[in-house]
Amino acid sequence: MPTFYDRFVECVEHWPKNVALEIQRRDKVESCTYAELRHMAESVGSWLAKNGFHSGARVVILADNHPRWVAVFLGVVASGCTAVPLDTALHADQITTLLKDSASSLLFCDVKHLATAREAIGNLPIKTALINPAELKTSSDQTKSDPATSAPVAELDSIFASGPSGFKPAAVEADVIASLLYTSGTTSDPKGVMLTHANLLGEVESVFSWAHVGPQDAVLGVLPLFHVLSQMANLLLPLVKGARVVYLETLNTTELLRALNERQITIFAVVPQFFYLIHERIFKEVAKRGKVAGLALKTLMAVNRGLRTTGFNAGRIFFGKLHSTFGDRMRYLITGGSRFDPQIGYDFYALGIDVLQAYGLT
Repeated sequence: MPTFYDRFVECVEHWPKNVALEIQRRDKVESCTYAELRHMAESVGSWLAKNGFHSGARVVILADNHPRWVAVFLGVVASGCTAVPLDTALHADQITTLLKDSASSLLFCDVKHLATAREAIGNLPIKTALINPAELKTSSDQTKSDPATSAPVAELDSIFASGPSGFKPAAVEADVIASLLYTSGTTSDPKGVMLTHANLLGEVESVFSWAHVGPQDAVLGVLPLFHVLSQMANLLLPLVKGARVVYLETLNTTELLRALNERQITIFAVVPQFFYLIHERIFKEVAKRGKVAGLALKTLMAVNRGLRTTGFNAGRIFFGKLHSTFGDRMRYLITGGSRFDPQIGYDFYALGIDVLQAYGLT
């Protein structure tokens, strides 16, 4: 049975020069192609193998969304190791608990979370590798602990420079654990959910039984990659179909709307609160205009709801300004991660917008 990484490699061979990942910064957009992403991932895989992290080793990722996060994840699963993405909002003592529970032996982190990682590791026999060493020079984190005792064993810049050097993806069985996700931390202590290579590919195949995604698509990835919905929608699904994924350096309304309109986004997965905020803004603005405007909105929504039963959607005609918020090429709007209010969904349907419900069963 092929693995997710095998499917990713097929994409690389079909579209090596297509952009795989972008990160939108305030003043520019940085990108890497499918061929470049494979080079980075297999450089990580090669380094892991050479440094004794063999199949089954648990490798933690503690960092903000970035193409390098994806490269590390791909390198880990390609090597047969198990990726353990952790919530970046966790405190050091919480991370310590999960490091012990997962029996992890290596932790990749970015400069922003380096001090927390060092505190969490303490005297545990866990090595660290730095994802973005260039930022260490401008960070105060380097002064928060003794570099002689807790210096990273590797940095991605050096790992990438060394290259894959003949790396071959590990031949793993379908029931080998690819990703260990900690979840349900909002109601009790997080529990590790063991997702096998078969789980990952099975989810991918089930989604593609109805969703049509390809190289023409662009996915906006604002959800943190340690979350299963984000990992599936903003990493696994697009990277086996040749799509482009856009991450944001800074997550705020301005940057989000800019990305929706400038990066030609066609797929967007986000938590329900995002749609609640838009819904609230729409009805508040209409309420300010008086009862007539409110009645007109409800009438048009009712008309479009009826039209949609016949297969015709007049949403872009009646509510063009709202639709333009999501960009001209949007095809799939997806929500998940918590309960989605059905009434909000019905209202968006009447406005001509389908909000799909993701149900991942972590």
